[in-house]
Amino acid sequence: MLLDVVMCTWNSDKPYFRNVLQSIKREVPVHCFILIDRFSSDNTLQIARSFFPEAKVVLTDSSLAKSRQLGIQNVDTEYFVFVDDDVILPKGWFEKLWSSLDSKTGAIHAYAVPALRLSYEEKWREWQEKWAKSKLRKRRLKEASLEKESKIIEVIEENKNKFSGYTHNTIIKLDACKDWNPSSDFPVFEDQVLLWHIVRKGYKWKITREITVQHYAYRNISGHLRKFKWRIAGQRLVGLSHLSLKQLLVTDFIKRFVIGCKACIDTRDPVVLAYALLLHFASLDGYLRWNKYVHLTR
Repeated sequence: MLLDVVMCTWNSDKPYFRNVLQSIKREVPVHCFILIDRFSSDNTLQIARSFFPEAKVVLTDSSLAKSRQLGIQNVDTEYFVFVDDDVILPKGWFEKLWSSLDSKTGAIHAYAVPALRLSYEEKWREWQEKWAKSKLRKRRLKEASLEKESKIIEVIEENKNKFSGYTHNTIIKLDACKDWNPSSDFPVFEDQVLLWHIVRKGYKWKITREITVQHYAYRNISGHLRKFKWRIAGQRLVGLSHLSLKQLLVTDFIKRFVIGCKACIDTRDPVVLAYALLLHFASLDGYLRWNKYVHLTR
């Protein structure tokens, strides 16, 4: 089966862009490559056409939500793929996701991991994973353990606010979303709104742990914190975040400080504690000035 591929772009001619397109060409049986472009002034369109000469290009200055809707409206296959311009698909990506589809699944995507990991971030992530597993064993939470070990998470109406949905490497059933009509006011987290729409129609949104994609989300600590603020702001915009200002100021700070201290001791690296606290203050800033950060260029 051939699938249309939709990509939203805006001055996407970055060092990794050709690798992104090459991975799509290698992994996906492409019917038509659809580019929803925001009037790029660089070589984005030329590079895309060098990989997909018959690409369909749609120019628009709409929000990301409306751009994705426009992409869906141009799809002509039963299933299609959303891939972001900064995500590289690994070998076996399509086969792994396609094998997990069924008639009740509206969308499926893999987890994304940073393509460029900062050393302290790597230590923090590794420590968090070890700490979570240890905590899980001690509490003997059978339900949480099953969820943690599950290779595929199924998001349905009952748990739709518990998980974040992404469209950076996602296979979607056209019937599940062709009537999606998002507000033009959504500059961020439009993929979460799409998830809600799909599960509301009775479909499942799946997230697989069996394979991961590389995401060029940021290059340094400044970009990382900027991305984190944008994420918290987006969560507040769509109502996904359950944190209140009081929780951020008191509960979350104490929790991050205590956990950061423990991680600092275990890893013997004080930078890890500083990193944990920086994430907290970024969360607070993103929450308080959410109206500013949701409009940041990603």
